[in-house]
Amino acid sequence: MFFPVTTQHYSIGMWAYASQQGRYGDATAYYSSLGGVWDFLWLCLAVTGWKVFSAEFFFTHVEPNDSAWAWFRRTFAFRDTTILAIYRAYFVYGAALIFAWFIWARVSKHAQLDLSWGGPFWVMKATTHYGTWEGILLRTSIGAVVLALTCTILWLVLVRRLWAWGKDPNPPHRVAPIPREGRADLAIYMFTWLSLIALGAWRPRPSSTGSSVRRTW
Repeated sequence: MFFPVTTQHYSIGMWAYASQQGRYGDATAYYSSLGGVWDFLWLCLAVTGWKVFSAEFFFTHVEPNDSAWAWFRRTFAFRDTTILAIYRAYFVYGAALIFAWFIWARVSKHAQLDLSWGGPFWVMKATTHYGTWEGILLRTSIGAVVLALTCTILWLVLVRRLWAWGKDPNPPHRVAPIPREGRADLAIYMFTWLSLIALGAWRPRPSSTGSSVRRTW
């Protein structure tokens, strides 16, 4: 949490930490346990607040209060559809990533799903040494203090000026009507989302020897 000031680890052991298994092994374990459930929880929270992804919300609340979008328009001459697509891109990609890893763990790795606390049972967990309570308290205190001082110095020296420079005191007033979206727009986003899931679930992956890359379709 406070790296690089301290390498103190914090965990409630909800799912197995399997970094020694490599990227794919750790991902397989993560999306075969409560880790994957945790990701799906955040996805459900985003879906229940779906109105924040609507064109009306973006053009009436987000863009007028965030001058970065006006800068994008001026610099790259982006149209409404492009700006809206960029705004939604992280959600579309993040949602696709969750489903792709989950499907990949089930179909390609045939990993058994284990929703017990600290699972999955079949993975060798990475050993983490937390230290004594006194040591944890000391390292946490040092990390929090140094982090606070670092953020304060950065704010005074650099970030405050960037913040003032980026804030537009007179945001442009929107004259053009808010674009109306139809089924075609929804179809494009769904196609993009499903394509990303397919590419992620059946992407090339390292072979067992690590010397070559094989493609699984």
